[in-house]
Amino acid sequence: MRFNFAHSLLWSWLFYMLCYSIETSANSVSQTNNSSHENTNNEIVFVVGNDSFPYQYMDSQGKADGLMIDIWKLWAKKNNHSITFLAKPWTETLDAIKNEEADVHSGITKLPYREAFMEFGEPIFNIGMSVFIHKDVVGVKTLADLGPYNVGIVNGSAHHARFQKQFPHLSLKVYQSRDEMYQDAVIGNIKVLTGMERIATRHPLFVQLSKAFPLYKKLEYDQLPLTFAVKKGNSQLRKKIVEGLKNITPIEMIAIERKWLGVESEKDTLVLALAQGNKPYMDVSEEGAAIGLLVDIWKLWSEKTKRDVLFLPESMSGALKSVESGKADIHIGYPESEKVTTRIPRAHHVYTVLSRFFYPKKIGEITALNQLNGKTIGMYSTAPYKLDFIEQYPHIKVRYFTSSDAMISAAVTGEISGYIAATQAAIVKLRDLSLLDQFNYLDSEEFEANIYALVNPEKQALISQIKEGFRLIDNRELVEIEQRWLRENTGQYFTNNRKRIDLTIAETNWIKEKKSITVGVVEDWPPIEFVDNGIVKGVTADIFAIIEKQTGLKVNYKIFANWESVLQALTDKSIDMVGSIANTPERESFANFSIDYWPTPWSIITLMESAKTNGVGDFSGKKLAFIKDYQVVDKVREKYPNVSITVVEDLEAGIKELKKGNVDGVVDTLISTARYIQDTRTPDLKLHLVEDLPSESGHIGIRNDWPLALTIINKALSTITKDTKKTIFNKWFEIKIEQGLSQKEVKEIAYKVAAVVVVFVVVVLLWTRSLQREIKRRRIAEEKMKHMATHDSLTGLPNRNLLKDRLSTSLKQHARREETLAVLFVDLDGFKQVNDSQGHDAGDELLIQIAKRLARCVRKSDTIARFGGDEFILLLNNLNHVNEAQLVADKILNSIAKRFNLSNASVKVGASIGIAVYPINGLTSSDLIKKADDAMYQVKVQGKNNFAFAD
Repeated sequence: MRFNFAHSLLWSWLFYMLCYSIETSANSVSQTNNSSHENTNNEIVFVVGNDSFPYQYMDSQGKADGLMIDIWKLWAKKNNHSITFLAKPWTETLDAIKNEEADVHSGITKLPYREAFMEFGEPIFNIGMSVFIHKDVVGVKTLADLGPYNVGIVNGSAHHARFQKQFPHLSLKVYQSRDEMYQDAVIGNIKVLTGMERIATRHPLFVQLSKAFPLYKKLEYDQLPLTFAVKKGNSQLRKKIVEGLKNITPIEMIAIERKWLGVESEKDTLVLALAQGNKPYMDVSEEGAAIGLLVDIWKLWSEKTKRDVLFLPESMSGALKSVESGKADIHIGYPESEKVTTRIPRAHHVYTVLSRFFYPKKIGEITALNQLNGKTIGMYSTAPYKLDFIEQYPHIKVRYFTSSDAMISAAVTGEISGYIAATQAAIVKLRDLSLLDQFNYLDSEEFEANIYALVNPEKQALISQIKEGFRLIDNRELVEIEQRWLRENTGQYFTNNRKRIDLTIAETNWIKEKKSITVGVVEDWPPIEFVDNGIVKGVTADIFAIIEKQTGLKVNYKIFANWESVLQALTDKSIDMVGSIANTPERESFANFSIDYWPTPWSIITLMESAKTNGVGDFSGKKLAFIKDYQVVDKVREKYPNVSITVVEDLEAGIKELKKGNVDGVVDTLISTARYIQDTRTPDLKLHLVEDLPSESGHIGIRNDWPLALTIINKALSTITKDTKKTIFNKWFEIKIEQGLSQKEVKEIAYKVAAVVVVFVVVVLLWTRSLQREIKRRRIAEEKMKHMATHDSLTGLPNRNLLKDRLSTSLKQHARREETLAVLFVDLDGFKQVNDSQGHDAGDELLIQIAKRLARCVRKSDTIARFGGDEFILLLNNLNHVNEAQLVADKILNSIAKRFNLSNASVKVGASIGIAVYPINGLTSSDLIKKADDAMYQVKVQGKNNFAFAD
């Protein structure tokens, strides 16, 4: 009995508490759909727009729901206050505040006309004002391009007011509700619609809308703060709500935002923000999937760490905002420097991008940025090197841009002389716009941008996890990803700059034991090696910097006054290595020699009035000055006994002897003589290339009791690419024209620059000339045979065999990158009549002209092939959308429709075109060609002179 009584008492208490809890909850937050408001219990009534998804709307059960609703429910709980929601159509929500049906507007943007009867709170969220473009619409890059389209817009919304004021030229289709607009968009009645940051995943039409209006087509045109509002004069309530909002933590706000703005993820899934539109580094595919080099790196990171990731594509500013606010955990890659920073915590240096100056060919050749003094160039506002650029080039004006399209447009129209952009991304963009052949870039100057992973400030514990994950990735895997995305060798960071040498255990242990090496240098031998304000500079320093990076050995320098002292120190082993040394039998007694890393031809400096010379042999009976200790002197004495040799201390001493008339020329390496002419600006000297002496080979001399050092140094030197050598060369042969020089001095320097350029062209053409002639003959013969086998003899276009080879290769590349290509089968209409009436010669002439017109309709990266008699096939690579194939087909039809003026007649023909798209119409070359052929045949059947897509 005692147990039963206690049991009954317990259940009675629980029932009472449950009833009390339900009553309390109902009093705290209640729902109403009534159009009248009677506040009897000091409840605060929030008016809610019933279709402003995902911020405020009515769910299928008729209850208020959405981002702002969750905030006000949390506000009520935190402040222990009862609230209720009153649902209205959006336009009536404003009247509800005016007429005092409600106390607070639950979510609204501040507009001037609303301030007449409302007081607004502080911003709660900044929301992006966006325009969503249908996937079939092409060529829309800015709002100005929307002229031909109706823009869907909700009556009374913030979009409505802004479009009427800022874009009065656009055609608006006004809807009374968002659902009505979405319905019309799904069935295809409008191709453009307005909205906030994204179409959220919780909307019933999300699947259909996201497919028809992919995120990568979105244009964000403004940012507006979302807040609450009360009736004007109700300042006390406004203050109460503002104070109550302070009790909601940032983490709680982030959780609500994530829930409603489409980035919900599993508990352990990391959300990674990326800035779309930055091919080949990060972008989205036509289906909205994240793609790009950095995306693949993070996918590999996810695979190594077993940590799931979710990519969140955004605009450049939107991606940063998502990380700052906590909507995303990590930004996959943002450019920063020590001077230009977002102040968001950095987690890892993911990549390095090299930028160059791109300029239209029509403005003429640019050889140095100093030519642009007084002119304006474009640059991204986010460029991490922008402050360094301004400091280095104070006389060049800089105009900042937020998009590549705007920057390229300004360059094309002449508003700017050119622009600085990431080399690989700029090449891809110009190729996509069919403008690549109209632009050059300055190869001699590069601007480095380090790309960092950034983390949400509240989640800095992720930094160690991110670093650890990247340590698990092998460099070879990164090189493979890089080469998949970057076609041109220029700017391949992992391939060119992070290539690691493979060391044996013995070599690794040797490096750990030695830790550092001492390198001897001459203090005044520019540009090979010299000392500037106590710092060793020049070619030698740059080469050893690479060795230091590749091996981990610290390089210390010991400075000497002359070369003899350097050699003696290496003999005594008081230094470990020297650079730019020739390998001779005498020196092998105390040094080992690395592989040749810097071959340099010889040159002769003479007075300007001297005759042109091709080598030492032209100085028979004359005097030549040679630098002391150059091994080539013995070879010259042996080969040219009639040449009198004077030995001098250095090049400058030799020039003095030349000007005094004591010698007829001075012999030194081309790199030294060209540098001397640049630096001294001497107009009375002439530089000649020596063809009859073998080039001087530059080695690293290593103390001969360190055999392991030789193999280590050779491995490090073998990683130096041609591009790296070219960069080093350009670095030490750059001429800077400082402000204040006279016009005469500038001209003299310009002439010398031209002379140096000519010399190096000669080096390329004449170096080992006899061998090159034979190689050239064979190469020409081979190329002719290869060309005949792969090209049409009449038009010069690729033939059927080469087309199939290129198509097969393209299919493999596009399959890896999930990209789209198209095959266009073009058959001429009326060609047989021309051939029959005007003769075969006229027919051949017509085919040649048609081939030229077809070439003007496509990009250089595309392929045009002659497939048969009057049949041509076009291969269009890397399409952003299938509609681009339609645009090309239109261009072909319009081009071929114009009259052809032949030698003996003026004729007109047409074309029937069939289009097959990979991967929609086929996965193999034969399937695509057959489908395109079938589509072309259908055009013929239906009246010719048109195009059709394959079924």
